[in-house]
Amino acid sequence: MFKPKDKVVAKWVENRARNLHPLPLRDVITIVLNAEISANSKRKISAEEIAEAVEELVKDVALRLAEIGDDYILQGVDPSFIIEIGDGDYHYRCKEVPDREFRTKLAAMTPSGFEHFCKSVLNKLSGNATVSGGPNDECVDFYAFGLPLAGGDALFPRAARLFVIGQAKRWKIDREIVLNDLREFIGGAILRADQLRLDHADRCGLLTPTCFAFWTTCDFSVGAREFADRMGLWYLNGKALSQLAICIGLGHESIEEAEAAVILAQKAF
Repeated sequence: MFKPKDKVVAKWVENRARNLHPLPLRDVITIVLNAEISANSKRKISAEEIAEAVEELVKDVALRLAEIGDDYILQGVDPSFIIEIGDGDYHYRCKEVPDREFRTKLAAMTPSGFEHFCKSVLNKLSGNATVSGGPNDECVDFYAFGLPLAGGDALFPRAARLFVIGQAKRWKIDREIVLNDLREFIGGAILRADQLRLDHADRCGLLTPTCFAFWTTCDFSVGAREFADRMGLWYLNGKALSQLAICIGLGHESIEEAEAAVILAQKAF
């Protein structure tokens, strides 16, 4: 019997559906299942099998999609869809969001280019950022001093502004950052942060607030997100980072400029 897991189908719906007007979730799931079967299935699955699977899946998929949407909001991400759940009636529609294409372009960057892109984001937020990635980077790819705590126009003494130290992971969208990735980063970043404070004592005091950031083009596993929340990490997956970049006015040209910055940096050596 053909019956994929509701969690899998919910992700298929999120990734494949493109309808900007509300449609019955049954119809959306049917379209998505046919697309997935056509692209990936090695055996022929009849329309009757698909219809039976949809009837059994529709309620659980609706609940899964609602959970996914709530989870995005907890991560500071605007969900790219709306799921409406009524009395046995479920409707789904996509939002017009520009972050999908932006994220695809981020994931296609070189690792060094992505590090320079993260630098651009921090500079746009009024920080003074530096790319520090390399073979001996101790898990730290970028850092920034002077990030305002309440917007670029706020008056704060320099030493009371935020010190950001972070890692940039340019991975394929379908991969996941796991708990050990974050633990490894924190272990190296704590030592590196201490050294940076000593090296830049004129810009970063002993009590200057510090933020540890982990930015990626892919997503975080549930365990990694729970750990990041407990530790207080500024973690951004590809969707959240794309939305932030667009929100602060960084367009697609910023990706090209980041790649160009890598070439210039290589020529300088």
